[in-house]
Amino acid sequence: MDADRWRLVQKIFHATLDRPESARPFFLDRVCADDSALRAEVASLLDADAHAPGILDAPAPSLAALVAPDESDTRAGEHIGGYRLIREIGRGGMGVVYLAEREATPGVVAMKLIRGDLTSPELNARLVHEGRVLARLEHPHIARLLDVGVGPHDDPWLAMEFVDGQPIDRYCDAHRLPIGARLALFATVCGAVQHAHAGFVVHRDIKPSNIFVTPAGDVKLLDFGIAKLLGDDASTGPRTNTGVRLMTPEYASPEQVRGKGVTAASDVYALGLLLYELLTGHRAYRIASRSAGMIERAVLHEVPLPPSRAVALSERDTRGGRTYEVTAGSVSAARATTPAALECDLEGDLDAIVLRALEKRPEDRYPSAWHLVDDIRRHEHGVTTTSQPHAS
Repeated sequence: MDADRWRLVQKIFHATLDRPESARPFFLDRVCADDSALRAEVASLLDADAHAPGILDAPAPSLAALVAPDESDTRAGEHIGGYRLIREIGRGGMGVVYLAEREATPGVVAMKLIRGDLTSPELNARLVHEGRVLARLEHPHIARLLDVGVGPHDDPWLAMEFVDGQPIDRYCDAHRLPIGARLALFATVCGAVQHAHAGFVVHRDIKPSNIFVTPAGDVKLLDFGIAKLLGDDASTGPRTNTGVRLMTPEYASPEQVRGKGVTAASDVYALGLLLYELLTGHRAYRIASRSAGMIERAVLHEVPLPPSRAVALSERDTRGGRTYEVTAGSVSAARATTPAALECDLEGDLDAIVLRALEKRPEDRYPSAWHLVDDIRRHEHGVTTTSQPHAS
């Protein structure tokens, strides 16, 4: 499908979602006219959206089960599918990732399993779905799927490329990267996301901890655990009975918070949040708690400060289990500049670019990750960008 056709499908898809379900068939008949292929393409997106799992409306017991840490889940030394688990290197709401070594040939992988306390047919299906998503993505900046299999208890596992690095925000700060170098890394991330979108995959969880940078400066997009495969057949897509809407609240788009249709535009929004953080050292929204009301109020109604103004903020931030002060001095030092120079660098084009990516309505954002990068390149070459400053 070429870019123009994809934009048309997306436009009709969004317009259809805004209508009551009973009116959608008539609307599609009218706008698609005699183009049955177009109608089928839009219908497949609607079907995939209808069967996407929906965190905010979760029943309390289900949500607690998903986020509660399980300190007893230690499987180091276990042998699974020709690999030996060495140590746990990460965990999320449903999965746990181990560093594992191949038993037949030298080398290590990152092996993802369902947490032992949460094994269920639904979550097993979701891990299988993640493997299916990764199998169709081959890109130098997306962590590769290497192997798949089923364990001794019929529990699936994925063996993926092990990425030895740091989350992109920490890497940038540790190396005191200036704005230009940060934009270059960000453009690489956008390239990986655009590749996923070209394969009809929406990541849905783009955030610093899911983007690693190696010591050599190589970027890798990780964790397609809640990715959505657009056009997926409803019978083969993952199902969930928990009623949980899967997302990271601080990095969720307005449509994710509302439980509406999630498309490539949601990843563009998340890229805007990522860029905001890389440029300013602050999150776009200062959410005091993860209550549904607080998240909805911020994401659905607040307009973020322009990045050039946000760099002057002083606030306490808690990440990675520690609390620290974020000030204009610390932010500018991490970008190898001064507060005044940083504000000047961000004012104008970069303010407009970030805020366009963060528009509340999907149709007001950049049409794609490629268009977002294109505006950044225009800015870097001193060409007027296509973005218009957001009214503040």
